[in-house]
Amino acid sequence: MATTAASPSAAASASSTAFQAPPIPTTWRSSLNAWFRGVQRDTAAAELHLYSMSTPYFRSATLDNAPNAPLDVAHAAAAGKVSGGGHATDLDTDGHAGRATTGAELAADGKVGSIRLVDIGPERHKKPISGIGSWLGRKETPRLVNMLEIGTPQTRESEEKVILLHGYGAGTAFYFQNLEAISQHPNSRLYALDWLGMGRSARVPFDVPKSAQANTDTRVEAAESFFTDSLEDWREVMGLEKMTLVGHSLGGYLSIAYTLKYPERVNRLVLISPAGIGADPDRGEETFAPKNEAKQEHDTHSSRQREWSGNTELSNSEPDAVVAEVRTQQADVAPSTSTMAAEDARRVAEKAEAAGKKASEGTSAKDDGEYQHNPPPRLGKRRRQILTTLWDANFSPFGLLRNSFFFGPMLAGRYTSRRFGALSDEQLRTMHSYTAGIFMARGSSEYALAHLLAPGAYARKPMVDRIAPIKVPVSFMYGEHDWMDIQGGKEAVQRLKDAGNAHGSVFCVPHAGHHITLDNPRASNTLIRKILLGQADVAAKEGRRLRVGSGFSSDSETI
Repeated sequence: MATTAASPSAAASASSTAFQAPPIPTTWRSSLNAWFRGVQRDTAAAELHLYSMSTPYFRSATLDNAPNAPLDVAHAAAAGKVSGGGHATDLDTDGHAGRATTGAELAADGKVGSIRLVDIGPERHKKPISGIGSWLGRKETPRLVNMLEIGTPQTRESEEKVILLHGYGAGTAFYFQNLEAISQHPNSRLYALDWLGMGRSARVPFDVPKSAQANTDTRVEAAESFFTDSLEDWREVMGLEKMTLVGHSLGGYLSIAYTLKYPERVNRLVLISPAGIGADPDRGEETFAPKNEAKQEHDTHSSRQREWSGNTELSNSEPDAVVAEVRTQQADVAPSTSTMAAEDARRVAEKAEAAGKKASEGTSAKDDGEYQHNPPPRLGKRRRQILTTLWDANFSPFGLLRNSFFFGPMLAGRYTSRRFGALSDEQLRTMHSYTAGIFMARGSSEYALAHLLAPGAYARKPMVDRIAPIKVPVSFMYGEHDWMDIQGGKEAVQRLKDAGNAHGSVFCVPHAGHHITLDNPRASNTLIRKILLGQADVAAKEGRRLRVGSGFSSDSETI
């Protein structure tokens, strides 16, 4: 069916949904009203609105305006019903896969977007319900993965399949400012997934059997497998052969875990402020090396970690890092454009003076961690003990929101207003509607965190000790004000190099915290695109400077 192509600028400025995000609750009364109204009511509409505001791929889209089908079928149906589509209902995580939300017009690049739930089938190695449960008619919760797809209606085998994977407790719409840039990677198709049990995917029961909790190895393997197997099941359902994984935070950790388990399915890893990379410098002899090597490995790692970071008191900040993300204000890490420009100019001048070079010569991929400085807030001993106890008890911060009842929307609003305060008013209100909905949805795979990470956000099985077998290119991205330590990425690249993989690189994005892609989307988008094109690999291997145009007044970003 023939369709007209819309220009990106026109599509981005025209929101095809009538969604108007309500004000963010700031008082108990407004929070009560939001709670009675239903915080999950607007989640799907908010997600679509964020995409419609920022990309040209959902022009004339309305919620549930197409069948839940491959993109060519869904787009053809949406294009034939530009004025139709019916009234949308939000995600039913206990029900069927429902319908798709699809752009009715192609963008100028010939691509279109679609959001739909993909049924990935029953859980592997799990027995079906039997006994009393089957007599009572109890059914398994369908394993539905919320998927955003951006591509041409017809798929091509030669396309690079890029998979964007979010972090802990988040969702795909956190990356609304990055989707168009990543989608413009040549000859590619973008899929952005909500992890099973998070975002708008089905909230299936999560449990690590007691038998698997006997030791750290089996405990971590069971928790990782919940995610990696669901990703593999999704890949099989979609019929993809190989994928490029772009993972943020916990999504970065799980991308590595998937690659270790299914190495033949991965082309490249792009890890954005990944969790669980570096080891706890004070983990002592409780290491995963053989017992007779444990002490030596611990001493070597600790001295190297302190040498790189220049910090001899790393042990004092472990639980403190956990609250760093909650306390961070976006205005502190992503200031105004004029402030950014002045800071960039100062940095370039200082570097040029120190090196005896002109300020216009660019930046280096070798000195990428020079400007990372975001020490986590210090907490008192008692508060640290409380946080550690709650962590070990698998306490979920989202459980706090759910159990706060009508105070929940206001508490969620305080977080979104602080952490995403640099967004425009409309973007911020829409982001709050989206985040409040997914934060307060039924608990599920959020409970995996304590099985994967120890108090202080150190991995129970650090990826720096496991990454060596990976043979594909691996790029690490950290924010200048990131509470994830860039030194873990540097050591991981060294481990890869020692194992024969010279295609590892580390970059630090200025004016950004842990949410790099939200805090500095222009620089992070450009860097991701250069990584996907292989330019970062070449620059890192040859040790030359990587120039990344920022859109600011300075010639290049410090990356």
